[in-house]
Amino acid sequence: MIGFLLLKKIASMFLIIFAGFLLVKLGVVKTEDSKVISVIGLYLVTPCMVLSAFHIELTEEVRNGFFLALLASVMIYGVGILVTAVLGKPLKLESVEKAAIVYTNSGNLIIPIVMSLFGKEWVIYTTGYNILFNIFFWTHGRQVISGEKKIEWKKIVANPNFVSIFVGIFLLFTGIRMPALVMDAVDSVGAMVGPISMIITGMLIAGMDRRKIAGYKRIWIPTAMRLILVPLLTIPVLKLTGIISLSPNGETVVMIAFLAGASSTATSVVQMAQAFGSGHAADYGAAISIVTTLLCILTMPAMVTLFQLF
Repeated sequence: MIGFLLLKKIASMFLIIFAGFLLVKLGVVKTEDSKVISVIGLYLVTPCMVLSAFHIELTEEVRNGFFLALLASVMIYGVGILVTAVLGKPLKLESVEKAAIVYTNSGNLIIPIVMSLFGKEWVIYTTGYNILFNIFFWTHGRQVISGEKKIEWKKIVANPNFVSIFVGIFLLFTGIRMPALVMDAVDSVGAMVGPISMIITGMLIAGMDRRKIAGYKRIWIPTAMRLILVPLLTIPVLKLTGIISLSPNGETVVMIAFLAGASSTATSVVQMAQAFGSGHAADYGAAISIVTTLLCILTMPAMVTLFQLF
């Protein structure tokens, strides 16, 4: 079953995380060096992966699947935002906790998993979730963390990942193809998205004070909501609405969107908290991101298995 294959893939990715962890612990690099690698991943590797995903033939099946992925992703985000809105006051959720519950590591973790489980041609369906991530995160997410009401659309549109998605969509729907030499380079760089993100995660874990994580007594609330509650509530929404029947490959497309929605907390939450929140919010967000990343090796296969059985 997909759940077992997913477990094996996530386990192999955790070996790469351990390699990044060892690099820091052995003194080869410092945790701070991960910032440089992060910039390379953000501005080069991930955009190349997105362009590579869109470099396929536009068939009716691909077109219908892409729009289905967008629809499923809207529903998933809707569930997350609604859960934090309803339970925010009763559970006294902090701003960074709300953001950590809604926004997932849908790019760095999910793209390599989808490539491994289904193949490169299925990565295009992860872009539906990522398009909405950039829109929701820079609007709703920023407002939650910063408390500001103003939406900076320029930053949303100028985001390199968002630009690569728009370029990819243009190439897909116009049928324009980049030269083979260029695409070979793009494919090669894009293929690094999984390993580079896992190495960064390992470096961050190595530099994290485990005693500090243990000091966050509430950390299990956002962790459980991110990895268990939101995915569990999402399953019946995706299944009972009948959207899977909208496309011949609907089951797999919706499952890919669900995988993204069942992932660990996005590292972007930490970056947003650093820029617009407080020191406490950034540190707490980093702790949630690390804990959910470590635990998703168990929760994601379980959630996918329940998705298939529902």
